[in-house]
Amino acid sequence: MQIDAPRVWVPVRGGLPIYLDLWAQIPDLAALQSVIPLSPALRRAIGGG
Repeated sequence: MQIDAPRVWVPVRGGLPIYLDLWAQIPDLAALQSVIPLSPALRRAIGGG
């Protein structure tokens, strides 16, 4: 039995979208947000409050 992890594709203006595994550990959320603006809902989904 295979269970797909929750994931999201984040659009990037002028480039390819970025794939985020929502179960992954993100060690430095602030650094990620400095590169990718995350919505409040997405920050909650990945455990950033």
